[in-house]
Amino acid sequence: MKKKKESQKNSNQSSFSKEFEEAIRLYSTSKGGKEEHKEHLCSFLKKIVENVVKVYNFDSLPDIQSLKKQCKEWLFSSLCKFHIKRGSSAYMYFTICAKTWFIKQLKGLDR
Repeated sequence: MKKKKESQKNSNQSSFSKEFEEAIRLYSTSKGGKEEHKEHLCSFLKKIVENVVKVYNFDSLPDIQSLKKQCKEWLFSSLCKFHIKRGSSAYMYFTICAKTWFIKQLKGLDR
């Protein structure tokens, strides 16, 4: 039973990753209608941020809602750094970026 749940989880993550990469491609290649693609892309980034916060227990940070919003905005501003043609996974790239962003916030609190 456990293997079925794991394969279903991997399947969901894989489809999310493919949809996310398609949203990035549409946003980066569109010339006029970027706003409609921006909203779709922001919903993916929001899900990534929420997942990172949950998985790595960043939800104990003070004012976490504000930090989530800041992280999502930072990820959006980092879209130009990701290149689909290199063949790396957008989901993994932005998940690692979000995790790193939250770790930097934690280190800033310790000072």
